[in-house]
Formats: sequence, structure tokens, C-alpha cells
Amino acid sequence: MLFLLAMCTMLIDGMRAQSIADVARQEREKRKEREKKQQEQEKEQQQHEKKRPSKTSSTPRVNRNESAPDEGELNKGIPLPSPSPLVPFNAAQPASPEASPDTSPIRSSTGSSFSVILLILGYGVVIVGELWMIIVTFKTGIWWGLGCLFIPLVELAYLVRYWKDARGPCGIQALGCILIIIALQIARS
Repeated sequence: MLFLLAMCTMLIDGMRAQSIADVARQEREKRKEREKKQQEQEKEQQQHEKKRPSKTSSTPRVNRNESAPDEGELNKGIPLPSPSPLVPFNAAQPASPEASPDTSPIRSSTGSSFSVILLILGYGVVIVGELWMIIVTFKTGIWWGLGCLFIPLVELAYLVRYWKDARGPCGIQALGCILIIIALQIARS
């Protein structure tokens, strides 16, 4: 069981390191794209300013009989500020509902926190099952209990020999392993 826990921990650390590097690379790419778009917008704004005659007022006056202009007409060519420093807002590209899960920082952080919770729960269930197994082995005999504590394969031999006594703790440990596997799959995707 300790080997399984160590392997799962190593897998999670490897995925975390990979995901941090991927996130940093994606952030650099997004920053470069934003800078390019901002430069393009500035160039377009300068071209529009050269073509337009200068106005005395920046907001159009509305008579009582005329309808008010659209917000789109007022905000043309004006770059909008991003609503959050973590999630860049791009007015040129509206958010699409078909966005992939990799591009959504909210979804990925929710998925990773859910996987961490599942992983901790899985580890807890495995530990409870292991403690229960040790208690059951000590009830059978002190040598079985000591063997299960200090010799790795004795627990497997005990499981085969005393199946009726060990199936409860073994089932709990299997449930914990299933939770760990699910958490790793969620963290990987």
C-alpha cells in the first residue's frame, strides 16, 4: 500500500510540474497575442484619427426628438479594460460556448481542486482500510499483525488465507484506490 501511495504522489507531482510549465507557456503566448492585438488596435486608431475631422465634443448631443446612439457606436475603436488580471478580456473575440476545457482557467482550477479533494479522500479511505486490516490481523494473531506491519507481502498472504476476515478492509482499500485513480484521471484531463 505504501508503494501505491508513493507512486500516486510521484505521478501527481509530475503532472503538477508539467501543468505549471504548460500554464506558464500558455500565459506567455497569450501575452504576446494581446500585445500584437493592442499594437494593431493602436495603429487602427491612429489611422481613424487621421481620417476623421476633429470634433469639439467627444460625446454626441442628443435632441429630444432623436434616439440615442448605440453603445457600439460610442465605443468603436476604444479598447476596453480587462475585467480581471487573471482572465484577459478580448472585445474583438466574443466568448464561444464551445471553448475547450484547456482554455478556461476557471474550469481547470475547479477540476484540479476537485481532483485534490478526491485524492485526499482516496488516501484517507486507503489509510482507514489499512488500519482496519492491521487491527484484524492482530486479532488473528500477534505474528500475523507484526508480519503485516513490517513485511510487505504478508498482508497479501493473510488476505488469501483469511478471506472472510480480510474482505471488509480489503474492499475499503480498493474503494480508496478507485478514488485515487479517478482523481488522477481528472487531474490529467
